[in-house]
Amino acid sequence: MMMQILQYNIQSLKANKSYIDQFNNLNNIDIVCLQEIFSHNEQTNNQKLINFNLLKKTRNDGYGGVAIGFRKGIKFTKIKYTTNQDIIIAKTTNLSNNTIICNAYFPPSMNNRTFETEINKVLNFLSNHNNVILLGDFNARNCNWGDSINTPKGNTLEKEIEHTNLKCLNDGTKTHNIGSNNGSVLDLTFTSLQQDNIKWECIQVSIGGSKHYPIKISINNIQKSPNIFIPNSMLLNKINSITFSDFNNLQKDIQAIKNTISIDLNKTKREPKAWWNESLNKLYRLHIAKRKKANKTNLIVDMNEAIEAKKEWVKAVKEAKKESYTNKIEEINKCSNTRDAWNFINNVKGKQKSTNDWAEEDNQTYLETLKNQISTTTAPIRVNYTYNNNDNCEFQIDQFIKTLNKKKSTAGGCDKITFNMIKHLSFESKEALLKALSTQLNNNEVPDSWRNIQIVPIPKANKDLNDIN
Repeated sequence: MMMQILQYNIQSLKANKSYIDQFNNLNNIDIVCLQEIFSHNEQTNNQKLINFNLLKKTRNDGYGGVAIGFRKGIKFTKIKYTTNQDIIIAKTTNLSNNTIICNAYFPPSMNNRTFETEINKVLNFLSNHNNVILLGDFNARNCNWGDSINTPKGNTLEKEIEHTNLKCLNDGTKTHNIGSNNGSVLDLTFTSLQQDNIKWECIQVSIGGSKHYPIKISINNIQKSPNIFIPNSMLLNKINSITFSDFNNLQKDIQAIKNTISIDLNKTKREPKAWWNESLNKLYRLHIAKRKKANKTNLIVDMNEAIEAKKEWVKAVKEAKKESYTNKIEEINKCSNTRDAWNFINNVKGKQKSTNDWAEEDNQTYLETLKNQISTTTAPIRVNYTYNNNDNCEFQIDQFIKTLNKKKSTAGGCDKITFNMIKHLSFESKEALLKALSTQLNNNEVPDSWRNIQIVPIPKANKDLNDIN
């Protein structure tokens, strides 16, 4: 299997978002690394990418900035790295060969002394990790990676990279259009991965208003761990057919149903937003083709055709969005109550909980902190109480069902069985389950598996995840 990475100095994510969404969809991009995103508002919806979770490092002035986007289904963790520069580092966590990705932007105004300090700092940090990809816009020109001149920052970067195990993937193709046929090489990719498994390609066509060219990096032999989705309604419908015999078999039967209906989202076809259609795809491809032709010929007539093609495509996108918005409003109006309406709205928005977590290197420290807050005992805690012969409890099925219906749909325990699943058992299975529970209680027997619990810490919102205390 192959993993696709897009590296691109986008020069405004807000202005060029639609182009990137379309590029990602057509090229099956898994990870996006963007520079100069020009962002200072983390909550702006028009600075999100379709089907991607985005990590951003921004500046107060709204210029510069970098972002790493991971296709939904690829899990990741942000690595703690302290700097005032536009550098962000993250690591994939559910791939067969997890990779450290460092995305950096060094502005042309940075002097060589500061550049050398920052390069040394980030290279020393990355030297402690394996499977590293360092990429971005370095504004460091050097003939070794295909530029026509050597600049002081280019010489500095060349010298510092020599002391590492990182190798440059650039093949000499110009990555930046400076208004001449020569161009320059500002966007660089370095890696410690085996280069035989990597294909590096600079696609010399401008996307949106950026003067840089997109770079596609394809890495072979990397597979995603299964991203399993279980349709809840289908699961509950099939649970009704289970015949309860004992607790262990109940868990096995439910797991067997899950295995039958589970869907690996990594293997499903990637779909764009509802308002994308084949007509927009054709207009987009036509616009890109005309722009590519204009970049080659530099003729005014070709440039005008490219501008008109862009206008037509943008107009079609706006009309498609408007039509989709009107249809969604009509669907909301059909909802019978406000709760259903808000559930529909959140589903349309793709509302998700934050995927960020504390830094991976703090895991052990966190566990030690948690351990120190819990009293330890050398002996298991047991509840010893013996019923008299006449104290046997006989629970009634109607009481059991009434109590069960009051239970909220909470998460399952170690056996992954929820109250909602038990509610959907057949009446006969509920009777058998109640009888088994009564037997355990009357015999004063608690299976060892029932004594196991799993504690899942959930970080509070707007809390510094680097502060584990």
